[in-house]
Amino acid sequence: MCKLTLTFNSQWQNALSFMQEQGRFMTRLLTDRIHHAGDAHCEHGAMPTNPVLAINALSANTHPFTPYEADGMIIGECLHYQAREQFIRMQYFIDDTGRKDDRGDPILALYQKPFQGPREEWVTGVVALKIRYGLLSRQGTLEYVSSNAVPNWQQVRSVSIWWLIKTIDRIPSFSDSFYFDGERKTVHDHHGYRSWHVFIALRERT
Repeated sequence: MCKLTLTFNSQWQNALSFMQEQGRFMTRLLTDRIHHAGDAHCEHGAMPTNPVLAINALSANTHPFTPYEADGMIIGECLHYQAREQFIRMQYFIDDTGRKDDRGDPILALYQKPFQGPREEWVTGVVALKIRYGLLSRQGTLEYVSSNAVPNWQQVRSVSIWWLIKTIDRIPSFSDSFYFDGERKTVHDHHGYRSWHVFIALRERT
């Protein structure tokens, strides 16, 4: 029993470290990209910001093995890409990595992909992404709505993002619960789960 307990504790600590590391990296990535959405300083002769191409929604990917929301987003900004700095519209979405876990189920990840380039895996283990966009109400407060309720994308001031990370390997005799978008869920698939929720302002619209 002692050996089994030690094995479980070791597996859980490794899983927890993986999820925390992935969650922190994704927080930094999304904060930086959304905060600088619309930054066009690298475009010669252009305005310093491009409000038209700053941010938009990407149609959600659907996977039969992902019972959670998988929203996507498009952000336009100056990035170092293909050995030079350029204004580029980058897509962010969840997709299948093509790899399998120890049970043979697909492993998902957050990807970034320019419209005219290959996709690049950024954060492994992301299985859910729920995005809401903050619009300034008549009362002067931010109201967060889904992409199909945004009347004008230049009015988006902030973004609310929930995401969920799942461990790659299973932990025998383990079930987990997590809080996601106002609802607590319990799963019994022997994977660990952790959710994150952040609000990120667009720098040029605060």
